[in-house]
Amino acid sequence: MTALERARKKLVFRRKEAGLSRGDLAKRIGVSMYTVASWERGEREPPVSSLEDWCDSLGVSISWAVGEGLL
Repeated sequence: MTALERARKKLVFRRKEAGLSRGDLAKRIGVSMYTVASWERGEREPPVSSLEDWCDSLGVSISWAVGEGLL
């Protein structure tokens, strides 16, 4: 599993754990719900700045998201 695949899996888990919908997350980071959905499904890769926003909005660090374990 690549670091980005790990991050995607962890961030989806964290979003759901926080009780947020894709639409809620999209509003927090300033993108469309469809963009969030395509990132979560692995259809598109988020730019680094968006990945940072994604992590910040969920209260996690990028190093946690791409690191091994804890999920």
